[in-house]
Amino acid sequence: MVEPIRTGLREYATFVVEDEWPRMARGELDPMGGVRLDELRSRIIELTSDDDDEREARTTTLGHLSAIGAARAQRAADAAATPPAGLLSLTVLTGLAVIFFPFLAGARPRGITLLPLAAMAALLGFGTYLTWDIARAFDGPLAVGPEAFTAALNEFARIAGGV
Repeated sequence: MVEPIRTGLREYATFVVEDEWPRMARGELDPMGGVRLDELRSRIIELTSDDDDEREARTTTLGHLSAIGAARAQRAADAAATPPAGLLSLTVLTGLAVIFFPFLAGARPRGITLLPLAAMAALLGFGTYLTWDIARAFDGPLAVGPEAFTAALNEFARIAGGV
């Protein structure tokens, strides 16, 4: 009775890691993910038992499956989210204005006095990079990865005696 549910959860986690996560980098989720969750939910609902412990386990599992569905909905929103139009351009323009403002105001820093300006320019460049990178939650150097699902797969393997 437990093994089909475990298998369904393992298959869903594998699907998310191998199929759905790469699609999220493009800003979308695979519609089959919702179908798989619904099928798993149906399998759990179909389980019947006269044992109170088994009924409680079924109810708990359905609650966890609802949490998995809510997390999937949040991933869908995060994958499709984009910063406001023009944010990156505005960040670059503002950074350039801050860097060049002292020169435009007539200051002529030389030598060691250029260090704070260089540090400020570096920090503004890093901020601009972060602005660019946050537009891609599941893609790029700072992307969110499927570590939680990979850990779940490892735990399934451990429970099954495969590791």
